[in-house]
Amino acid sequence: MQRVWKSRTYDRDAVEELSRAAGLSVLTARLLHQRGIRTAEEANAFLHPERTPIPDPFLFSEMEAAVARIQQAAKNSERVIVHGDYDVDGITSTAIMLEILWELGIEADYYLPNRLTDSYGLQVESVRRFAEEGYSLVITVDCGTTAVDAVREANSLGIDVIITDHHDPGDERPPATAVINPIRTEETYPEKCLSGAGVAWKTACALRKALMDDDDDEAQLELAALGMVADVMPLTGENRLLLTRALPRFRHCDRPGLSALIDVSGLKANQITATDIGFRLGPRLNAAGRMEDPALALELLLTEDEDRARELAQQLQALNQERQASERKLFNEACRAIERDGLLNESERVLVVSGRDWPRGVIGLTASKLSKRYGRSAFVLTLENGEAHGSARALEGCNLISLLDYARDKAISCGGHEAAAGMRVSEDNLEAFKHALYEAAERFSLEAEKPPVWVDAPLPLERIDDALMSELARLEPFGQQNEAPVFYAAARINGYGARIVGNDHLQVSLSHPRGSIQAIGFGQGGKLESLGNGEVEALFHCRYDEYQGRRDIRLHLVDIRKARNGAAPEVTASPAPPERNVSSQPAEVNQAAAPVVKPVPARPAGPIVSNLDRERLGDVYRLLKKCADEDNRIRRQNASLLAKMQKISVQDFDLAVTIFAELDLLALTPDEMLLHDPKEKRDLNQSPTFNSIQSPGAQP
Repeated sequence: MQRVWKSRTYDRDAVEELSRAAGLSVLTARLLHQRGIRTAEEANAFLHPERTPIPDPFLFSEMEAAVARIQQAAKNSERVIVHGDYDVDGITSTAIMLEILWELGIEADYYLPNRLTDSYGLQVESVRRFAEEGYSLVITVDCGTTAVDAVREANSLGIDVIITDHHDPGDERPPATAVINPIRTEETYPEKCLSGAGVAWKTACALRKALMDDDDDEAQLELAALGMVADVMPLTGENRLLLTRALPRFRHCDRPGLSALIDVSGLKANQITATDIGFRLGPRLNAAGRMEDPALALELLLTEDEDRARELAQQLQALNQERQASERKLFNEACRAIERDGLLNESERVLVVSGRDWPRGVIGLTASKLSKRYGRSAFVLTLENGEAHGSARALEGCNLISLLDYARDKAISCGGHEAAAGMRVSEDNLEAFKHALYEAAERFSLEAEKPPVWVDAPLPLERIDDALMSELARLEPFGQQNEAPVFYAAARINGYGARIVGNDHLQVSLSHPRGSIQAIGFGQGGKLESLGNGEVEALFHCRYDEYQGRRDIRLHLVDIRKARNGAAPEVTASPAPPERNVSSQPAEVNQAAAPVVKPVPARPAGPIVSNLDRERLGDVYRLLKKCADEDNRIRRQNASLLAKMQKISVQDFDLAVTIFAELDLLALTPDEMLLHDPKEKRDLNQSPTFNSIQSPGAQP
């Protein structure tokens, strides 16, 4: 299903006024306006989050009770156990709580359930075991809000419970000493969207402030940021404040485990971004709980031994590679089951697929990929020993909690967020559970279409340079609810062409009046055949990519399609949010729609002056063959240096490479060339660039 492109609406007059009042470019003002920012004061607060104070943790209504009970545990030398969760948010929450308790001199241990064998959250059986082992206080992190029966059992066994969590509460408050959860109905704390690690961190700040007379509001902040970004929390409000303060702690990291993890991830500590946390660090930490034991990731975060840190980081790297292979295998198997069993006919809104002994650690990731592929909310369940353990991911606009509430009586347990959820269902009830989900989807009239791609602004490719990147960087950190801007451009595929690289990634070289720019579309290899070799329309993010010490701007494709008869694309405008004052004229996604960016004039048409002829081209090709390694790969930097040494100009060298690419004698990446082994002789006259050199007045 082709996704619809929709342009975010905006008020031109308001954008121009914001630009003048805040001293911003019109482009930045437009991007801020589309994020709900209307005044210069709001813009300054957004662009300078470091100037905004972080809310006092004692604004939580039950924080004083939690601090008092923990102070009592410290005074009486009680044994305390921290109950966490197996994902990154739960692991970082556990690390935060353990560290602050140890600082207070408390004998604290931890329990992390195993995703592969245990149930989610605080369970009655666990509480009984804690009692047998002599614990008198349980502190939950990233779980516990709905564990009414388990907390009641703990109380009966003489164990007090403090809950720190951020998940949706049930109808009944657990009888705990304190429940610290920002989304409880009774809670007055101003920020409602903290992660589990964020709530644990606020509790640690309160303990530090009340019991240690320490107002440090940055200690452990890198752990809170890891949990926040990995759990896909909105990067607005307090979360934006926390992440902005946390990023320098990654760039100057004093945790051996985190430093080792950054290293094995191929990142540079001084350039860590929110995207790196979410897509490079988070998956490696998560791999421990998905494939083996979450305690490996916890030990990595807590260890002070550099050798052990490197060992654990390598172990997580290997587990992550194993996870990737397992995920690919399960996704392919699930797709075959969906097609074979006609599951798409069951509902246009919800997809439920199950299999026996599917790896539990990757069913959530598979649900996410299925949701994107088939354009509906996806539930993936694995059958084990008479039970189905499942994970769900929502299509945009769908609330999984509403669906699960309708099917809750058919499940053993279920819970989670609007966008992601987990469940246990008896195998005998599985079909009834599926039908309840299908019925709920119809009842709630969910959208059947894939969510649109929202476009922020048109951006001619020739405008993209380091100055623009610096301007866009002011809007960071990007993430949930503060996504990186999506830009539109019409362009032409140049002589380097388009091809598939890696694991089904689309690589395209696009030309513009000042040269060319590389674009990569991860997982979009299937679009290659539809593009042709001419005019295209692209939606993209602008990012820096670094490889072998070279840092270049590259477009990260959100979507790409063949241009429609050379005309401006037909793009639907977004509806105006009710609280916003927007123009009644929709902003179309084309360069005429908004005078935000002015294209640099194209160079005048004229002949290419070059000394290249057939003999010179032969010299360049022999040079490339000489530079190639045993796999026929050439580092472009090495080849360029040799060309200069043999007095081949940069222009002639680049033109020659373009000609060879057009003749399919080699393939290109931004940093490498891969020589092909042609089975038949190539005709130079088949190269448009070669013909333009030979024809006076021609232009490629």
